[in-house]
Amino acid sequence: HIYNYSYYSLDEVTRKMMLEQDGQQTILGVLVLDTGGRLLNPSGFDFRRRLGDLDPRNYFVKTKPAVFTQGPLAEEVGAVQVYFSRQFVRNERSRMVLFLGAFVLISTLMLIMSTSLYTRKVILDPLSDLQRASNRVARGEYDVGLNISRKDELGDLARDISLMAGTIEESINRITEVNNSLEEKVRQRTRELVDAERMAAISNMVIGMAHEINTPVGNIILAASHLQEISGQAKTRLETSGSGDPPEQLPRQELEQDLKTIENAMDIILEGARQASELIERFRNLTVLPAEEQRQGFDLFEHIQVVSESILSDSGASATQVRMEGERPMMVSSYRGYFTRILSVLIDNALTHGGLEANALMLGLEIAREGNSVYLRFSNNGTAISQDKRQLIYEPFYTTHRGAGHTGLGLYVAYSIIVNEMKGTIRHENPGGGGVAFHMTFPNIAMADDSVNPEML
Repeated sequence: HIYNYSYYSLDEVTRKMMLEQDGQQTILGVLVLDTGGRLLNPSGFDFRRRLGDLDPRNYFVKTKPAVFTQGPLAEEVGAVQVYFSRQFVRNERSRMVLFLGAFVLISTLMLIMSTSLYTRKVILDPLSDLQRASNRVARGEYDVGLNISRKDELGDLARDISLMAGTIEESINRITEVNNSLEEKVRQRTRELVDAERMAAISNMVIGMAHEINTPVGNIILAASHLQEISGQAKTRLETSGSGDPPEQLPRQELEQDLKTIENAMDIILEGARQASELIERFRNLTVLPAEEQRQGFDLFEHIQVVSESILSDSGASATQVRMEGERPMMVSSYRGYFTRILSVLIDNALTHGGLEANALMLGLEIAREGNSVYLRFSNNGTAISQDKRQLIYEPFYTTHRGAGHTGLGLYVAYSIIVNEMKGTIRHENPGGGGVAFHMTFPNIAMADDSVNPEML
């Protein structure tokens, strides 16, 4: 409606437009033109002159037609050209981008937080409950306490875990019952096997004892029978010697022969009785320990040394070399008789089965403390134990020198002392350098040096 304004009023309008920019150079200038392109606002003349100094890249122009309206009539009477600053537009765009970026960022953060809270409540917390329930089941706690009322996949999983826990608990209870039943059956079967093995061992021992005693007793019976026969013959000759005319005389030669036979038979009976007595004494010694011996404290190293020298001397093998190694004193609380028997058996075996003369035989004794236990190693440089005999040497009455008067009870007695009486262990090996080595462990006998009462020794 610029037609209704004078030139100066148009100029005031354009100036006001330029001043109402809130401190920012948004509009650089305004030109009001008539239809012939003639400039109508005075302030536009100054701007048009300055327009030539401005860089076209720093502004752009918007042209709008100026229309005069009166009632239903409208007539274009000119145009208005407004020159805008591009820098302002850029600033506005940057500000708008920053505003939109901030809005998007805040919206995204709020969406993430909302999603996180929702996910934690709906998914993560139920998954944590499922995980804890699984851990309880793994620890053997089958009361999982899960919420099985949900109607989604997590609810299905919770119901499955609860069902699985109940099934596992029921199965374990059944397995426990079966296991207890099996254990009882195993114990019963073990008792039966132990009883059977004990009876078999007793049977073998009785058979062995009968076999050993049978030889001297058989000799006694044979000699006694022969003696009875000779006595009967002599009695018959005596009864018939006084008859006849003149009376028949007993030949001196026959009488001397009968007396010699009787003497030989008596020797056989006495020798058999002696052998039977020795065997009975050995069998009696299977009780292992004299009832009168008491447990006492003593120096095991010194006891082994003294006993070894005594046994070798009594066996006529004083030339045998003995090498002893270990801690001294080795104070123990035990029975001297146990170690005396064990050493007697091992040394006798070395002398009998070693296959060496006494002056060539070498015995090794190593003793060491292992906590409250004592370790003893006995070795010799004689003949090694063959592979087929290793599992037999601890059996009662097993010997390879039965004809030489050996009963095969030595290592059986030693094994019984160590394993059954002292609750220890014994094993043997053939060392690489030859000979035999026995490794023995005696638990709960070692004593601290300061715990020994000298009066006990």
